[in-house]
Amino acid sequence: MASIDEEIQKLIDQSFFIVEKALNESGVYDPFAITINEKGEIIPFTYDRTEEDDFDSEQIIEELDAVLDAQLENKEIRAYGVGYEVTIEINEKGDTSKALVLDLIHEEDERVPFYFFPYSLENDTVEFGESFGIEK
Repeated sequence: MASIDEEIQKLIDQSFFIVEKALNESGVYDPFAITINEKGEIIPFTYDRTEEDDFDSEQIIEELDAVLDAQLENKEIRAYGVGYEVTIEINEKGDTSKALVLDLIHEEDERVPFYFFPYSLENDTVEFGESFGIEK
């Protein structure tokens, strides 16, 4: 069985893959989730919306958290991450950047911080900046 750190890294790596693919294809991404089941398999969950959808990112994030918290409690999964876009201040001047934020939960460690990964999208290329974590 993989260590907690290895499983957290797998969630981060899969999140980068999802975000890079979506940004390269459409320039945007919606909230998503990734789980690690009891067998150690990574399973992504993405929201496929249509133009007619009444889209509410906060509601989707809340629903993902509720469903995945229940799965974690029922021992169906070992860990999960919910990813979504935020805008963060990147310096003292007040400059901002879009960032991927990952809220990661692991059954064996409740101290996993929120991870922030600032990024830019130029010429259809995603460039991630320096990441940081904030305690929950």
